[in-house]
Amino acid sequence: HGLAWQAGTRKNFVFVTCGNWDVKTILPKQARKSGVELPEFWLEWCNLKEVYAAHYRRKASGMQGMLKQLRIPLKGQHHLGMHDASNIATIVKRMLKDGAVIGVTGRHSQPTSGQVLKHADGQHVDY
Repeated sequence: HGLAWQAGTRKNFVFVTCGNWDVKTILPKQARKSGVELPEFWLEWCNLKEVYAAHYRRKASGMQGMLKQLRIPLKGQHHLGMHDASNIATIVKRMLKDGAVIGVTGRHSQPTSGQVLKHADGQHVDY
């Protein structure tokens, strides 16, 4: 199916983003501010721009650039979450068809100071 999966892990999915900033920086900050516990699966993600650049051997300037290079029309409004998610999924499907492997490209080595995380089974992770 083209998704990279590490045997022995408890997950067989990865969140796909178009850049690192949202998951690496904003999500942990917002969770701390809101007092929300982040499950451990948020420690890893796939930056589609990195996978795209490696697979096609050309720079990915962003979602619109990838769509244009793949000759896929933009659907909806750029930067509207549900439309971006749909467009990114379309890019992923095309990349899988083209033989790309979608896997983890970014991870937090450990939560930032004061970040609260919990395992998928509900147990807290102490940092």
